Amino acid sequence: MSQTDAELDALDRLRRLTRRLNLEVATWRLKLALKGGYDPSQPRIPSGEPGGGRWVGGSDGSTGSKPAGAERRVSMAARRISPAAEAECERLNKMDTIYCNAIKNPACHGQASERYAACLAGKPIPPLPF
Repeated sequence: MSQTDAELDALDRLRRLTRRLNLEVATWRLKLALKGGYDPSQPRIPSGEPGGGRWVGGSDGSTGSKPAGAERRVSMAARRISPAAEAECERLNKMDTIYCNAIKNPACHGQASERYAACLAGKPIPPLPF
């Protein structure tokens, strides 16, 4: 059963529309996530500690003081990039993740990880061709 040219054109238009709508949804999700009070410079409890990875001190009225044992283990001198550059890499990774989740392409997540690693290493960031 072969498809006519008109049917193939209609399918192609639907695929392009679906990709465009997925991108638009990803954009709105990103805008909502960024508007939701996300602050990449807010300190986190180091992994390996109780509650590791959680944000410390938020807009919920908490004091913002770090729990016992949550001191930073990496000195600023040992960092390869500045906190501002690291925050920008985190922002880029969050955008890429939202986009990849929207288009539901596993290869996209792999490319997003490569982009994140390149950003953290201070290397040129490869494109996200999805």
